[in-house]
Amino acid sequence: MAKWFMAFINFTYLEELTALCKYYNFIFAKILVKEFRIGRIIARIKHIFLKRNKRFEELINKRPFSLNIETINICNARCCFCSYPKKTNRKKEEMPLELYEKIIREYSEMGGGSLDFSPINGDFFLDSKCLERIEIARRYPKIGTVTVVTNAIALDRIKDDWGYFINNTDIMHFSIGGLTRESYHRMYGVDKYEKVKSNIVNFAKLRNKIKPAYVLGLILRVAKKSEVFKSPDFKEFKKLGIDITIDNVYSNWGGTVGEEDLPVGAIFRENIPSQAKLNPCFVFYIGLGITSSGLAVACSCMNEEISPELTIGDCTKE
Repeated sequence: MAKWFMAFINFTYLEELTALCKYYNFIFAKILVKEFRIGRIIARIKHIFLKRNKRFEELINKRPFSLNIETINICNARCCFCSYPKKTNRKKEEMPLELYEKIIREYSEMGGGSLDFSPINGDFFLDSKCLERIEIARRYPKIGTVTVVTNAIALDRIKDDWGYFINNTDIMHFSIGGLTRESYHRMYGVDKYEKVKSNIVNFAKLRNKIKPAYVLGLILRVAKKSEVFKSPDFKEFKKLGIDITIDNVYSNWGGTVGEEDLPVGAIFRENIPSQAKLNPCFVFYIGLGITSSGLAVACSCMNEEISPELTIGDCTKE
């Protein structure tokens, strides 16, 4: 049971769900994700909880326990599996600090929880105020686990402040496309693999020196999973204590990405047998996303342009 839950909550839900599930006397181990596609298992657990435990249902209906904020919607990659290179009519912007702090303050007043910086279309380290946002979040004691997801291309922009960053966040997930210059360029559309590798290796070495408990994860977005295991870089990342997840399953981004956009070997989500799609995403039940313009969205994987029906509010007006 612990491993199933931890595979789902690898992006920071440990603290909040542990608190919730103490009601049921569950004990969760800190096990990082080994396989992310466990939707049916999680959906079944959700079904059991909601069917048998009204208390749990009341808790998750009251407020979000995880908040993902897209502080910037500008990206420095052109991933073949993303809508960003194809449909980018959104105004390029950074979220104003005033709006950001309002969101953090109101979330904290609701009870707080985990905070994720995982832009829907963009990268956190392109945000000129990224360190200020970390500092603001840490003013509020009810903000728990802080996680950042990045492609690591611009990670060296704050290299002089890596120590501060490690000491004031909890988890970093690197998302990169393969472990060779060629495979990376094929998936991410830019020739940045050597820079990305250098940033990740140097950051991990500093983490190991000053805060070994800091969680580092590497998400490899590839065409074929088998292509990475013999890579010397794979072994180097593992030796540095980085937990590695390999993913070659991609969605259609609301119809903007097609199977023809993906390299041979990648699995297009629309081709997964329909009988496997049995339940809605569990994240809907506990998390909320805020776009760079301040819109509240039910799904942090899609923006208001791709899936306008998922927009449920506007933090600039409410």
